[in-house]
Amino acid sequence: VDPIIGKVADIVDRYSVLVNKGDEAGVEVGMIFSVIGATGTAVRDPETGEDLGTLPIEKARIRVTEVYSKFCQAETYRVTEPAVAGLISDILQEQWPGTSDDFGREQFQLNVVPTPAVPEAAEVHIDVGDYVCELTPAS
Repeated sequence: VDPIIGKVADIVDRYSVLVNKGDEAGVEVGMIFSVIGATGTAVRDPETGEDLGTLPIEKARIRVTEVYSKFCQAETYRVTEPAVAGLISDILQEQWPGTSDDFGREQFQLNVVPTPAVPEAAEVHIDVGDYVCELTPAS
């Protein structure tokens, strides 16, 4: 079964977003989604210099709290630190299923610019249009 893939449709508040997938797409309360940034790290072939594409970077994880026909509401669930940002790819999930089963709840603020004197490590900027991809816990 293919994972549900959608986009952030709106920012509700500092902890909640709306996603453009809902009951019609199979979304259920409690599902976990990864929020993927629109930009990532460019990958180049060291032998040819060819641009191989972009490595997607996981910004955060969100948990669905309410489901409607065509959209759902989700809360921040887990932030991935930039130094250990996860890959969201079928190959990685097939080879290392444990990469998507760390489901400890951590809420964090969205769209907040940290004050330089008081940096907040658990803040991340999620944008309307960021991709979301359903994560399935390893069995």
